[in-house]
Amino acid sequence: HAERVANETLGFLHLTGSSRERYSPSPAVDAGWHAFLLHTADYRAFCHRHFGYLIDHQPSDRPPCVPASATAEAMTRAGLHPDLVLWAAGGTAWCGPDGDW
Repeated sequence: HAERVANETLGFLHLTGSSRERYSPSPAVDAGWHAFLLHTADYRAFCHRHFGYLIDHQPSDRPPCVPASATAEAMTRAGLHPDLVLWAAGGTAWCGPDGDW
């Protein structure tokens, strides 16, 4: 399960870092993102190496920007192969007050 979550987190970050669109992770993927964030130096290096900037995570109590299912669909369109079981669990995740992470 942990490996599946890690793979989906990397796919989500790839999609997010390679696009100007806003996407929301599923709760499972958000947990994987949080785990990666705890390894700050590795997370920072990953983001800068792959995207040229740090993908911030800014939790909020506001409604979700994009349903997690729409993120999974965008991943599929981008040529990624999302684990739909992990994307269906919980449905949505949150984004920041201005729609940012």
